[in-house]
Amino acid sequence: MMYSFVGKKISRIDGEEKATGALRYMTDYKFKDALVGRVLRAKYPHALIEKIDINDASALEGVHGILTAQDIPGLNGFGIECPDQPVLCDKKVRFLGDAVAFVVAETEQQAAQALAYIKVDYHPLEVIDEPEKAVQPGVPLIHEKGNLLRHNKAVAGDPETAFKRAYLVVERNYTTTWQEHAFIETEGGFAVPQGDGGVTIYCPAQYGYRDRQQLGKILNLPEEKIIVISSPMGGGFGGKDDLNVQALLALGALKTNRPVFIHLAREESFMTGIKRQPFHIKMRTAVSATGEFLAQEVDVLCDTGPYASLGGAIMSFGLENCCGSYYFPNVKLEGHCVYTNNLISGEFRGFGNNQMHFALESQVDIIAHELGIDPIEIRQKNCIKSGQRHSHGHRVAASVGAMKTLEAAKDAQLWKNRHAFKSQTTKPWMKRGVGIAMCQHANGLGKGLPDHSTASMEIREDGTFILAISSEEIGQGVMTTLAIIGAEVLGTEIRNIKIVNGDTSLAPDGGSCTASRTTYIAGNAVIKAARKMKELLIRAGAEILGIPADKVSFCSEKIRSESGQEVMLSDLVPLLQKQGKAKVVETAIMPETDITHDIGLHYIQGYLTQVVGVEVNTLTGKTDVIVTEVFPDAGKVINLLGYEGQVEGGTVMGMGYALMENYQTKQGKSLTRNLQTYLIPTASDMPEIRITPVEVLEESGPFGAKGFGETTSIAVTPAIMNAIYDAVGVRVFHLPADPETVYGLIKKKHDYSYKNQLK
Repeated sequence: MMYSFVGKKISRIDGEEKATGALRYMTDYKFKDALVGRVLRAKYPHALIEKIDINDASALEGVHGILTAQDIPGLNGFGIECPDQPVLCDKKVRFLGDAVAFVVAETEQQAAQALAYIKVDYHPLEVIDEPEKAVQPGVPLIHEKGNLLRHNKAVAGDPETAFKRAYLVVERNYTTTWQEHAFIETEGGFAVPQGDGGVTIYCPAQYGYRDRQQLGKILNLPEEKIIVISSPMGGGFGGKDDLNVQALLALGALKTNRPVFIHLAREESFMTGIKRQPFHIKMRTAVSATGEFLAQEVDVLCDTGPYASLGGAIMSFGLENCCGSYYFPNVKLEGHCVYTNNLISGEFRGFGNNQMHFALESQVDIIAHELGIDPIEIRQKNCIKSGQRHSHGHRVAASVGAMKTLEAAKDAQLWKNRHAFKSQTTKPWMKRGVGIAMCQHANGLGKGLPDHSTASMEIREDGTFILAISSEEIGQGVMTTLAIIGAEVLGTEIRNIKIVNGDTSLAPDGGSCTASRTTYIAGNAVIKAARKMKELLIRAGAEILGIPADKVSFCSEKIRSESGQEVMLSDLVPLLQKQGKAKVVETAIMPETDITHDIGLHYIQGYLTQVVGVEVNTLTGKTDVIVTEVFPDAGKVINLLGYEGQVEGGTVMGMGYALMENYQTKQGKSLTRNLQTYLIPTASDMPEIRITPVEVLEESGPFGAKGFGETTSIAVTPAIMNAIYDAVGVRVFHLPADPETVYGLIKKKHDYSYKNQLK
């Protein structure tokens, strides 16, 4: 089918503002008489609070207020999974990022001085800095309920018998560490008190309506008295999905009756912000002599840090994906997600899937080498197919493009010419390798969780449209995507649609900008609203022209009859307003799979296969990604330009996770403080990225589209690991594969070989 906009390269509607610096982010706003907020953080990673003395600090010049837990009128707690993180700690601190007091002063300097005058008496407790330690008997409890946040356990088929009958059993341990979101814009914003006793929050966030809900409980205010303006933002990736400074700002503004501002320095953002959750994975796989997967057994231990965040859900989603895009007739899995006094772990692009696929796709590569089977062939042999139930027994949507992505990868230039690529090194100590990996990633929140999106469309007096939906612009290009969808349905120009989003007072609830859900479900809500609006316009035009509705059609900015009579859309507005039909509101609901399971389970899936070519310096261990070819199945491409941007961004983020991002802690204290020591990929690290869309249409999606913002960051990491093995014959089981790690493995391999030669 031919489309006017869908599938084309469409420039972002906010692109010029961002490129020129004209766009204002939340921390760029200015409010008259605004005060400055600063947070007193915990002195110890685990301690009881015996006394907080704010008297001397409160008496300092310029200080308008110092808030402690006693100043919170409602619930002193927040968190998506469970509200176990205090807004301000009163009895206990559980990590160094905990907020103990909030100072509001005239200037930054006065607020900083007041922090130094606050006296807190602590009773330090033993620090739990390893997840294995958290579950040992007799260790201190981080929370009264214990150190275990969630325990999952599930069995499908008869894995015990399958392992006994297997020709080959591969068992390995894999570990991952924290990853920092490293968004350009750190946490910050304003809170402005309103005359009715309410408050308006200007803070970047990924779900303003949920923030409003949590703030209502904390402030003890009706949600209607809280406005959250949450978009645009300078990057999210999951790191702004939950509250961060919003509650403190609101409390400060309501206490002082003046606007309050805060913007975290990079060091404070690093210390307090959520990170990608570390996984300790034991994976055991049973295989037949001809390469069929017989059974998969996975045991995972996850470190959620001091508070729940979404740690339990992330572990569950990781376990759901422990079989990836493959069919295993027998599955046994178990997971423990525990509290520690380390960094807060939570939502991050991929949501547990990156960790699990690092293990899974490394495991598949090991099996292929053990059996002497081509890496693509073994994947094709076991790939899940359309109409086939997943390994956990649940039904998935028919748009299973996993096999087609493999077929495309098999025909990739890099894969077909891999031997030539490997021979193109310029120095004898530089070794090249080619690796492959595939992945799947779901759309939506999962079985049993409310997952909807609401959009409104209103025609303005000039005949253009306001499309309102709260879904935040977090850098993913959602405004452009939804404008394309709306314009395509209406049959008008994109310029005729103005997007209103990220404001709970102006836009209906579009749901969270997470879980690769926005293109799919928000897109479907926009389609429903646009179709309804188009129908109303056609009927109104027919009424004005005095002919039946089936005799007129919608033509960009006018309604035209078969005989050539025309009426401009702007001329229809008075009639629609009189009839109360100038605005429509429609809701879309995420479809669910057919069974309920302890670990969730999802229905809509995206797929991707990635081929990576690397070069390893055997003298230093440094690995460079030279080229990669990516084959994503995200259904129909809505905006090819945005699609390519998502793949490029996801690839580079996965590269950082694979090769360099190494957040280090010791005894609950961060050894990594900022971007001086936390390395992320830069322009000089960018490989050549070749992208080939594999469009397996999802009939329930907008124009056949599925979400895939997270899918793009997953397969690249194990593909790099497999390429390193292909280059130098060493297997990395602990991320990242930084130069020290790779060099150490190469040296160990050579030392082992030398000792064997001596024998």
